[in-house]
Amino acid sequence: MTITFQDYNTTLAADKMIELIKTMRTYLVSVVRSKGKWKTIAKQNVMCVKGHCNLNIRYYTPFQKRRSPASAGKQLGYQLEVRHCTDLLLCIMWNESGPIYVHTYHSGPWDTHLVPPVSGKKAASGSKRIALAS
Repeated sequence: MTITFQDYNTTLAADKMIELIKTMRTYLVSVVRSKGKWKTIAKQNVMCVKGHCNLNIRYYTPFQKRRSPASAGKQLGYQLEVRHCTDLLLCIMWNESGPIYVHTYHSGPWDTHLVPPVSGKKAASGSKRIALAS
């Protein structure tokens, strides 16, 4: 799997970042599918989850007309955005097959809430990042 990075701020090694992004994507899509509600944003219907772990999530699909950020170069099918208030923390885009394009990723304590704990284990108290399943 290829992941293209544009604007990111993290101290993670590239391979750990790729796993983290893929894991967050899987988790976020499942959250949106179970808790999402349609909301009109800029005259578009968007599937959103408001206030999940104090974050707002937006999920765009290929069935919605929209504009990708100009830097994406071309329209990609799916897009996830995670925001805290108006700050964009994560924006990833992808097609069913092909690379993931990471438009924005700013690492921080917020992203530990978007990675489910390893099955049967709890995250250690005070840990900075929940362990990724292998």
